[in-house]
Amino acid sequence: MKFFKFNWLFASLATTVLLLTACDKTEIDEQLGDKGQHIIKFLKYGGAFGDGFDNANLSFDPTSSEEKLEINLDYSTNQVSNEDITVTVEYDPAALAAYNATAGNAQYQKLPDSAYSFPTTTVVIKAGQTVSESFFVTFYPDKIDGSVNYMLPLKITSITGAPADVTAGPSSGTTYLHFIGNPLAGFYNVVGARYNYTGAVAWAGPPAALPAGGAFVAVPSPKFAAPIDAYTIQLDFANLGALNYYYFITANSDYSEITVDFSEDLLAGSGNRRVYISGYVPPSPGVKPEFHIITHYNNSAALDGNDRIVDEYFRHQ
Repeated sequence: MKFFKFNWLFASLATTVLLLTACDKTEIDEQLGDKGQHIIKFLKYGGAFGDGFDNANLSFDPTSSEEKLEINLDYSTNQVSNEDITVTVEYDPAALAAYNATAGNAQYQKLPDSAYSFPTTTVVIKAGQTVSESFFVTFYPDKIDGSVNYMLPLKITSITGAPADVTAGPSSGTTYLHFIGNPLAGFYNVVGARYNYTGAVAWAGPPAALPAGGAFVAVPSPKFAAPIDAYTIQLDFANLGALNYYYFITANSDYSEITVDFSEDLLAGSGNRRVYISGYVPPSPGVKPEFHIITHYNNSAALDGNDRIVDEYFRHQ
């Protein structure tokens, strides 16, 4: 079991998963402190739009039996309270309905009761403090269907012990915890290698045999494909995930075809890239996706380095 602290989880994930779909910025203006309202909000991750929604996307190991998410509330004020403030947080079905009413095709289902637990609904902001004590939502990823969009909106529903002008944030008083459904996401068994050459090598691409003389470097298996949105996943490139080298694999609207792109760090650190995709098996009921990607590139953007060929065959577990 892992513990995730809500106010830093997605900053960390941003280095491994480029989150997420672009959304319009919220039109609700929340004036803080002595400029206007005194509000209580979810620390960093509220709001249905903009970074708040993007940052509230959850991505757990789908084989994990339990993951805990640590959450805090923030009291935005120019003067702290001399008394404890008690805040009630509850699941809000109206927020889910309101989101879906404006979300177009990106519809979300309510996260099943069997997939999470939320035992503590009252949270205290101690006298003299602006950040609440922590509370937890426990998720059970192995009970979550990774192909379905799920949402768990939590809303601040009552505040007691605070000055009369304190209210829940109009936008950030609700957090939209959600899972992006993508049938390409999940763990893949990987067979292949990275071949390191000295200087440039000529290769016509498949079905021609790989050039001789490449030093064999094994690639890890399995690899986790993290959902970026309903159609795009991110996978480590060869054995170079620590360098922020990733594939971005995007399906069309019915998942019948895929295209491949790469992370910015890989693009900046390489040149003369040629990509070959074959063997794609689209996901369908009872059928797991698989695909074969070969990338031939020079490890210098100036093309004065050494060629590499990465040959990886991915089969969804």
